[in-house]
Amino acid sequence: MQIKYFISKAIMIRILLKTLAFCIAIVLFYNCTSDLKKKINNITIVGKIRHSNKDSVFLREIRPNEIINIDSVKTDENGEFSFTFPCKEISYYVLHLKEKNKSITLICEPGEEVNVNSDIYSFGKNYYVLGSPNSKLVKELEDNTNKNMLLLDSMKFVYQLYSDSANIKEIKGKLDSTYMQIAKLNKEFHKKFIRKNSSSLASILALYKTFASNPILNPTEDFEYYLLIDSSLNASYPKSIHTWSFNKKIREIQERKAKGAIIDKKLSLGNKVSDVILNDIYGHPVLLSSLKGKFVLIDFWASWCVPCQKELPELKKIYNKYKSKGFEIYGISLDKHRQEWEYYVKREDLKWVNVSDLTYWNSPVVEQFNIEGIPFKILIDTSQVIITKNISITDLDVKLEEILK
Repeated sequence: MQIKYFISKAIMIRILLKTLAFCIAIVLFYNCTSDLKKKINNITIVGKIRHSNKDSVFLREIRPNEIINIDSVKTDENGEFSFTFPCKEISYYVLHLKEKNKSITLICEPGEEVNVNSDIYSFGKNYYVLGSPNSKLVKELEDNTNKNMLLLDSMKFVYQLYSDSANIKEIKGKLDSTYMQIAKLNKEFHKKFIRKNSSSLASILALYKTFASNPILNPTEDFEYYLLIDSSLNASYPKSIHTWSFNKKIREIQERKAKGAIIDKKLSLGNKVSDVILNDIYGHPVLLSSLKGKFVLIDFWASWCVPCQKELPELKKIYNKYKSKGFEIYGISLDKHRQEWEYYVKREDLKWVNVSDLTYWNSPVVEQFNIEGIPFKILIDTSQVIITKNISITDLDVKLEEILK
């Protein structure tokens, strides 16, 4: 009997131990699952800023219509810092110091552990990033931008150095040619980048990059790249708010193109142009219709537009050649800073009518004339009927010679 009793007790103990082990395993499983789930739904950013000690580092999320302050921390005595925060979807983030121009853009996904290393003196320009493939693509874009900025600064330095030289025109011509070559290579770089990385949010950043204040890519010439990004992001991140926002922009561009086609019909050769009233550099309103009786070149330009600057010497020659024969220029600037516009008009001694509302691409004339790039020119006759559009400087000279002989 005693033997049976002990055997029975041993069996019960084994069952209890197995039950206990099973319960412990269940608890550990749920704890691990919970920790894993928490990790998957979090983003961790750790970094080191050399020569930093107790400096504040700020983290923001950039969403389509808002900027969200996530957190701020101070670096320790070794310049190290870290952020851990919940995240449900891929998004843009910006690390910046107290000086907001010193910033690093990241594209992070849930579950990523991102490592950023930089220097307090060159934060945002010289840095490396690990653990985030999309953020490395952003770094590739920034490296290209910084390289081209150095080239532009060097060209500006050369121009200033020889500004009083007797052969400054020749030097400027060579600098302009170099600029156009750099701009062409830069455009090819961004096209190649988008083709290779169209499923990354970094491709949107590439699409809206500028070079010397001019958009590198635009919907008129490069709309295929907009569509490529749109379809790729729809496949990669169909539920992302950034994908939805970009898709909305694509629809707006398509609607604008359709609207532009209607405007272009109104601006067909032989049609009369609608009137324009804008202020000159002295603040006086000047109507386009006040120039009736003259052949008028409506010239859309800006002081920041290098191609506009490049053709200006020839445009001056044409103006001086034909102004006494009933020719005038109505120059509409898409500048946004009065000081820069006025300075350029006075420095270049532009004698023709110069007007602007200083609202950049938001000017009503952009939509009125369906302007998608500058320089852009429309030649009208004495009754303000369109003779030709988007005419080159060479063709303009030939055309005026023909009608004003």
